Amino acid sequence: MDSAKIIKLLQIRKHNTNCGFFSHYEGPIITKGTFKAKRLSETVKSKFEKDAEQFGWEAPPRARIAINFRIFCNEKNPPEIYRIIKYYLDLLNGPVFQDDRQVHYLEAAIWRSFKNGPKSGIYIQARRLIDLFKIWDIYQDIDVNTNDSDYKDVLFPRLHLINKDLWDAAKAQHKILRHSRVSEYDRPGLIKYIGTSMMSRFCGIDPLVFDMGHLPANGETNIFQNNVHNSISNFGSKYPLFRKIYLPIELDIQVTKTSHKHFTDLDNVATKICKEYMWSMKLRRVLEQV
Repeated sequence: MDSAKIIKLLQIRKHNTNCGFFSHYEGPIITKGTFKAKRLSETVKSKFEKDAEQFGWEAPPRARIAINFRIFCNEKNPPEIYRIIKYYLDLLNGPVFQDDRQVHYLEAAIWRSFKNGPKSGIYIQARRLIDLFKIWDIYQDIDVNTNDSDYKDVLFPRLHLINKDLWDAAKAQHKILRHSRVSEYDRPGLIKYIGTSMMSRFCGIDPLVFDMGHLPANGETNIFQNNVHNSISNFGSKYPLFRKIYLPIELDIQVTKTSHKHFTDLDNVATKICKEYMWSMKLRRVLEQV
């Protein structure tokens, strides 16, 4: 490894050391509206407040925030990830940010523990979005050899996580999904340079990019949900290989700026899209087979 790359990696380590806010909560995974939520919400929020104080984090009044969730659940049927994230975001409001509209980047993953394995728990990291940009900029300066076997292992999920009868379909889906043209634009803030017209062109040339219509104004929630449903259904009808998804996927939701009347909390928008996508693509049934 040359000295320039070593310096870049040391810079990444330096930025990661200054992690902003970090919290590890060990206990049952909670979702909104449940009995556990009523019983444990105050305890969890108090934990976040103590962690913020320990890491010297003060909720900024206006800065854009990036949040990362890593969830481990030993329940047989884990809650849907979007319900988990929605609940914990509400509790982070105050200790980590002052307005949930400050959350411009959200990353989340969930693992189901083996029977009699470790307890359920959740790791949460938050930082200013500008600090995350610094790390991404350094990574872009480091050359990545896409022919490296380790790189391929990271891209394709391990086969033992997928029903053996579905391997061929999963591999075929993976080969297509990894070539999405929008991946290089998967970064918050770049949308102002892309613009609505460029995203419209993407919808015309890339089958993995489709338009779900404008954000819902007051009284337009049902119209928005129908647009999402129709977009996903048309995609599945046009490409039968994707009527069911057999491997973990990432949904990149790009929102272009429109008029203020169409502004809504983006976490609610993402929740509606993910929920509709999960049921339309029959993800629940696939997960039950794994």
